[in-house]
Amino acid sequence: MSENLANLKKLTFYQLENFLAQIFHFEQIDSTNTFLKRYFQSERERVKDRSSLEGIGAIADLQTAGRGRLARVWHSPVGEGLYFSLLLMPRIDPINITLISLMAAIATAEAIMDTANVVVDIKWPNDILINKRKVAGILIESGFEGSNLSHVVIGIGINLKQKGFPSDLNRPATSLFLETNLLIERNKFLPVLLEKLSSWYEVLKTRSDKIRFRWQELSSFAYGKQIKVNINNQELVVTTIGLDNCGALRVETIEGKQIILYGNEITTEG
Repeated sequence: MSENLANLKKLTFYQLENFLAQIFHFEQIDSTNTFLKRYFQSERERVKDRSSLEGIGAIADLQTAGRGRLARVWHSPVGEGLYFSLLLMPRIDPINITLISLMAAIATAEAIMDTANVVVDIKWPNDILINKRKVAGILIESGFEGSNLSHVVIGIGINLKQKGFPSDLNRPATSLFLETNLLIERNKFLPVLLEKLSSWYEVLKTRSDKIRFRWQELSSFAYGKQIKVNINNQELVVTTIGLDNCGALRVETIEGKQIILYGNEITTEG
């Protein structure tokens, strides 16, 4: 792992309610998610107890290859955002893997609300919006051993202090500064986010139904939202009718047919 630690600035520990977070701080890295996936693969056979890898995290001043959902590039200017990933090892049925994405979205949304005192929305499954503009994105990457879920890497990018964005972004973006005029420092935001992740991670393991209920409370996309979705290369206009037990989004077509969405990209109608 020495080549991956070349730009390491420091290692910080956070004792949380449900795990010890050990966060690698990098000046520059390709992607915090990619680093943690490499780290897990290199350490999994070396450690006696793999559970000791849970809570390892990475944060970077600059990502040269930051990624979002659907392989989109995540704009990561130096010092203006939080670029962070966390390794967890949830013992859940893989059928419920979407709940991890919802859990991360809830934790991120609540951290933003508590820190910036601003109203947020969650676009299914895990884009965080303020005034219909994206302020944070989440990328979940999972690892399996056979049919069992072995680990997940939760990547979170939050626009903290940006005063503007490139004109070629494929969707409207914003930052906490643009929305609140507050300059929120990364080292102040991260502990709040970690506490929220720790708390909701415990809920995931014990009362996952609460994750569905809380997500539906925070998201305007849960019920009655008319959206466009591409299914089998056909664009449909549908209306959302809540989450199923696994966290997938239930929608209804104009003809009254119900469909379950898992990883589909959605856009609001109009």
